Amino acid sequence: MAITIRERPAAPAPLAALLSIDPALLERPEAQAARQRGLLRAKAEALRSAEGLLAWGHLLTWAIIFVSAIHIWESVAAIAPAHVGALQLPAAVYHGAALAFTLMIDACALYIAKANAAAAFVGAPSNRWTIYFYLVTALLNASFVARHAPAIDVTVQAQLLPLLAGSFVLLLPLSIPAGIVAVETSNRTLEAVRLALLVEVETLRGVITGLLSDNMPQESASEQVMSPSTPPELATLNVATTEPAPMGGRPMTYGMADLLAAFPDGEGILFTPRDVRVRLRCSEGSAQRVIQAAMEAGQIERAARGAYRRTQI
Repeated sequence: MAITIRERPAAPAPLAALLSIDPALLERPEAQAARQRGLLRAKAEALRSAEGLLAWGHLLTWAIIFVSAIHIWESVAAIAPAHVGALQLPAAVYHGAALAFTLMIDACALYIAKANAAAAFVGAPSNRWTIYFYLVTALLNASFVARHAPAIDVTVQAQLLPLLAGSFVLLLPLSIPAGIVAVETSNRTLEAVRLALLVEVETLRGVITGLLSDNMPQESASEQVMSPSTPPELATLNVATTEPAPMGGRPMTYGMADLLAAFPDGEGILFTPRDVRVRLRCSEGSAQRVIQAAMEAGQIERAARGAYRRTQI
């Protein structure tokens, strides 16, 4: 009887491992700079989200005040002498106030939950009023199900509906002051989050700008002394292009000498406008203008579609 031993197949690598970045690459200066740019973008998006939530919170506060004003108006109007007629608001006002009240309860729960998520992003304390509005929402939905679900026995409805109605008498009036306190508390937290993110965004922007300033050459090859291998006629034919510096300081000038120095004669390599932009660290428009000037001067030629090389003599 023969026994065959087979090796267990290796388990496929998890997706997280396949998508992970080599730790050695993360130590490179380019990776550190890219990480700073990513942090800046993430913080900027979080800042915009916090500002949008804060604007929504202010609107929600006024919505709560509107609903409360309708209720209080009718209650206060009932306190009047006998010869004053009763306040009779249109039915649409009551239906609108009821709809606004319902939306207010759900909106408060959603807003506080989103505000807590934004607060957790910077380590700020969370607002615990969400539990209250979750409870009110659950009871209101339970009342709807108890009244309209066909499978519920009539005796169960007779026992359950009075309990729910009694809870509404207590919870619904408290929803107005609770909503104001909860929303304003979240507004204050979001304002602190907004200011903290604003400081972080400006700090990261300054760090990235400083890195660009350290890595950006202060003068281009066209401003330096020509090398001995550079033809003398280039000194008079060096058409240059200028663009603002990223720091808002000294403008950067790029010319034909920069292009020829970046791609020496004799290497026989092909280069594209993107290669020129990367090597010269200039904009796409400057790269195109330098390439056009070098072609008109006969220093480079088109080798393929979208690719160039030094003129072969």
